[in-house]
Amino acid sequence: MDEFAQLPADPQFIGPMIDSLDAGFAVVDAQGRFQVWNAANTKILGKGAVFGLEAQDWAAHYGLHCPIEQRLLRHEELPLVQAMERLEQVEQEVVLINDVHPQGRWIKVFARPLFNAERELIGGAAIIRDVTHEKASLLASQMMSWFFTASDDAIIGINMEGTVLLWNPGAERLLGWSSEEMIGRSAFRLVPPARRREIEVLMDKARSQQQLPPLETRILHKHGHEVAVSRSITAMRDANGAVIGGVVVARDISRLKRAESQLEESRQQLRQLSVRQQNLLEQQLRALARELHDEFGQQLAAMKFELAWLERHLDDDPQVEERLESLNHLLDSTIAGLRRVSKQMRPPLLEELGLCHAIDELVGEISARYPLETVYECHVAQFNFGTDASLAIYRIVQEALTNVVRHAAASEVRVVLSQEGDRMVTLVMDNGRGLPTDARPPGVNFGILGMQERARSWAGEVSVASRESGGTQVRAEFPWSRILA
Repeated sequence: MDEFAQLPADPQFIGPMIDSLDAGFAVVDAQGRFQVWNAANTKILGKGAVFGLEAQDWAAHYGLHCPIEQRLLRHEELPLVQAMERLEQVEQEVVLINDVHPQGRWIKVFARPLFNAERELIGGAAIIRDVTHEKASLLASQMMSWFFTASDDAIIGINMEGTVLLWNPGAERLLGWSSEEMIGRSAFRLVPPARRREIEVLMDKARSQQQLPPLETRILHKHGHEVAVSRSITAMRDANGAVIGGVVVARDISRLKRAESQLEESRQQLRQLSVRQQNLLEQQLRALARELHDEFGQQLAAMKFELAWLERHLDDDPQVEERLESLNHLLDSTIAGLRRVSKQMRPPLLEELGLCHAIDELVGEISARYPLETVYECHVAQFNFGTDASLAIYRIVQEALTNVVRHAAASEVRVVLSQEGDRMVTLVMDNGRGLPTDARPPGVNFGILGMQERARSWAGEVSVASRESGGTQVRAEFPWSRILA
């Protein structure tokens, strides 16, 4: 220890030199009483020298703790005491905890005995260094080393030329290449040929950004197949802040992608089942509508003829005439209701005149039956819609109008069919109360769910939202390529 070399005898030289040290410095006599104490010692320990303080009180006064057991050091465990008792140099790390440093600091003490010319013990000297940052750096380095080794993710370091500098065991497990096979080799071998410029582009981005967000991609395994990963890149910089490379962290998402694929396949199967059920339901409704028209409609018409015959042949009896007239009105109402139900099951205008006319009739019926002012605009009349697609759009508008009548408390409703780019858009807007603030998530309402499922069967989508001006808007969009005949 150069600090313990023989000091010049001139006190005017010794004092300033000791105070100029960055490390703490203290000297005690043979009885353990402080004789020398520099400013750095006070700064490190948080307290100054107490020249009458005995050695057995040092630990309690300055807060010197055992690093392992987190207790105050015993008298015989103090580094300076050990050095003077064993007559040899002692190096020891101590945890300092006191009212100035309540969170604790790590200090390292270099202590040695002092002798006179006759080799008699005359005291001891100690140099004290604050090694808290060094310990933290060492711990961080150890943790990084552990993380680098133990991580299941692939951690790959590359320089700006794309040469691999780091390759952890996780990378070997994920991609099959050992560190000996990859370090010093080009990272381009990990990228499929069609995307080999990807590394260059990413490194260019890393020059201006500290970290690139995770991105799902694919990298090559040693055996040639592609591995689905989520990768992020953090720039490596030198002491001057210049980017010298990047650290790529790649996480295996193969199982996740397989699960997503299976989930999407299940969704597709459910949608196909939903479409099949809707088609079967429409077929049943069509058959039922035809049955109502052909059977019950004809029977009701026959009853009308029979009533007319009775009216002509019965004697004039006011009570009988009144009953016949009431029965006639009831039959008229039943026939009208039957026609309305039959039309709702299978609107004849949809097949005869097309979507725009069918919705026009639907809006007109709503206006006639309920106290609603209706506005209808159709800007797509010239397009030739497929029959099934027209029925899906018609049912969505029908459900939206039913919701307006039942729930909106609106005085006005507007239906618009228009073209926006390569999509056909249907809007149903009302001026009612709008969606409640505690509205359930989309899809929970079976009416909305039905509209969404009908739209998805034609690669479309349905959204329901409150309008800024008040009321609710139902928006259905369909790609033209799917709905035109």
